[in-house]
Amino acid sequence: METKDKILAAALELFVEHGLYGVATSQISKKAGVSAGILFHHFETKDKLIAELYVCNKAKYMQDAIEDVPLNSSTEEKLKSIWDNMLLRCSSNPLLSKFCRQIEHSPFVEKVKEDSRIKQINEQLITIFKSGIETGELKNMPEVFFVNLFQSMQSGVVIYLNSNPEKMTDAEFRKSAWDSVWCAMKEKQ
Repeated sequence: METKDKILAAALELFVEHGLYGVATSQISKKAGVSAGILFHHFETKDKLIAELYVCNKAKYMQDAIEDVPLNSSTEEKLKSIWDNMLLRCSSNPLLSKFCRQIEHSPFVEKVKEDSRIKQINEQLITIFKSGIETGELKNMPEVFFVNLFQSMQSGVVIYLNSNPEKMTDAEFRKSAWDSVWCAMKEKQ
């Protein structure tokens, strides 16, 4: 494992266990088995380490989820594909999922949401939502509202799945969860 990856892995464990501000950089370097100087060579500040840990992981799993979207499909099929892929990725790494929630429910989110990697993913989602609005599949609401709603509902389901892992393979539960999400967004026919 590369030094930078060791630092990120150590930081992830410590942040989840002690919170973002309950961890000193000295604890991270000790757990990673590197000197403080090496840690600061890779990350100028603790905030930059936190941002990189969040953004590189969040962007990666969101990009992976979006890449599998069937291009010539309905908005519902595209969003369900993203939903399923995101749930699978989030629930398969509960530690990372908990860390991402820490960021998303803290003032730190303002520091990371402007990162170009996150913006690029959100733009791809916005394009799908915009198309769904234009075709009448989705309610006429701002696209950014849908992105936030979609991601918030996904976060809530992941929290539930992390506490009830047997439900991840429960097809009926997964279908009902998706139906609830779709029902909140779709235009009444």
